[in-house]
Amino acid sequence: MTERKKLSLGAVTDREDSDAAPRGRKHISSERLDRINDRARDMKRNPTEAEKALWEVLRDGRLEGHKFRRKIVISSVIVDFGCSDRMLVIDIDSGDVGADELTALRNKTLAEKHILPISFTEDEVLNEIEHVKESILSALEMPDLASGDPRIRAPRTRD
Repeated sequence: MTERKKLSLGAVTDREDSDAAPRGRKHISSERLDRINDRARDMKRNPTEAEKALWEVLRDGRLEGHKFRRKIVISSVIVDFGCSDRMLVIDIDSGDVGADELTALRNKTLAEKHILPISFTEDEVLNEIEHVKESILSALEMPDLASGDPRIRAPRTRD
């Protein structure tokens, strides 16, 4: 019986890609990208309660006309929600064990692309949706988000 491979963020040196990318650029094989897209599609079909609640706030330009999409693939990262015209992504943390390391890798990948990641816990989304909306609006109002400013931004942390 063949061993199933798990989809995970591995170090660039750990990859078994036969067609090497130019130095300095990360490369994702088309096979791996297909698996990531399949995973994103599956996650979109089966959202958590927190994702459903936040999507009701973000969908159809309901948040001051800003257009958001769900389960966007950026490099090898799947983000919960994204506003491409403002270079902002939103992640809902489920509190999984070992998620800190993946979150750090995700934030590094997004920062390299000058994308601001903000995150909320499931509890915040389900119980403090007004606070979540205000935080997202504050991030959207940052003047340098869409300007292509090359500064790397730190992810939002809760006070």
